[in-house]
Amino acid sequence: MKKSSIAIAVTMVLIAIIGMVYVSNLYNPSKLNDNGEELSEIGEDGESAVNNSQDTRFGEYNLTLPGDDNITVEYLKTGDIVKIYAIHPVSNKSKYDILSSGTTAAYIGKDGHIWAFFNNGTNSKITPDVYEGINKSIVTGNNPVYIWADKPEFTSDGKIRFFSNLPDASNNPKISIWEIEIETGRMTKVYTPLNEDFKVLGNRDDGKLLVLDADIMAAINTADGSYENIEVKNSFIIGMTPDGTKIMCTETASDGKPDYSRLYIMDGTGKRIRSIPRLSGYNYIGYGQWYQDSEKYAYIARSQSDGKYIIAVINFHEDSVETLSYPINSAVSIPENSNVEWTADNAVLVDIGDDVISVEFH
Repeated sequence: MKKSSIAIAVTMVLIAIIGMVYVSNLYNPSKLNDNGEELSEIGEDGESAVNNSQDTRFGEYNLTLPGDDNITVEYLKTGDIVKIYAIHPVSNKSKYDILSSGTTAAYIGKDGHIWAFFNNGTNSKITPDVYEGINKSIVTGNNPVYIWADKPEFTSDGKIRFFSNLPDASNNPKISIWEIEIETGRMTKVYTPLNEDFKVLGNRDDGKLLVLDADIMAAINTADGSYENIEVKNSFIIGMTPDGTKIMCTETASDGKPDYSRLYIMDGTGKRIRSIPRLSGYNYIGYGQWYQDSEKYAYIARSQSDGKYIIAVINFHEDSVETLSYPINSAVSIPENSNVEWTADNAVLVDIGDDVISVEFH
């Protein structure tokens, strides 16, 4: 999944998803034990209260990992279904990811290992202490900035993709992209970028992993490590759709910076297929977010005249593209690269760091 937002944003999303069940008196604040099992409520008569098994309840697991790493895993329980939705405290959201089903979360512990948290309250260390003769304690002791594992992200087939300096044990190790199977711990090196400034875009519609590596996109077959290079010189890549069919981009200006005055869509082979209608009088700022159906893209734009902000939504139809605008009813200044996250097909949250703004589309 796309990374979970900060706690306040996630909580607002969940309240919307639950449908304000508290107001409708469907929410029953029952307690859950550390195994995700419901604890009986005691009524005024001293008897256990009967609870509706389909009520949605919040709960949490409190875990202690090596290095005095105290973690709270928050979840929702609806009937017998328990879904993880947040991990605290985590100052850097790239340190964890949550599987779209909510059954598993991947987390980089203070010990530098990847840990898996499961919705039944258990956890497991996924990465090994020794890999092909390289001992973690020795290599990190000799080089404190050595990356054993970082930035975990679930793949579409349930593996965990992450960055690591393995198997390079030199004093100036290179970063490589790896995948690891949760059940077996089997690790596979996927790709070693040519440049430090690279970006994993995701899986193309044919299953190949696209990695933006300076002026090329590497289309990688993760099964055997083979890849092809696609030249994208003079294009600034913003991001790819969840289904891997469209890539949002801009042109690169003469000063080397992205020209946000016009947005384009290319396919996963680097062919530009259409330009995006622009909003006259507004400038794109920061990155937006694709909706899960890959047919809508929401981003923040600022007025050139009065500095006010709007949410622009690009809608991709079968034979046309339209861009609609929606005001942000807030006097708060929105910094560049603020996070945009969809909460439904007609609403987004804007995370500006110290506040979260909700915008609905009508």
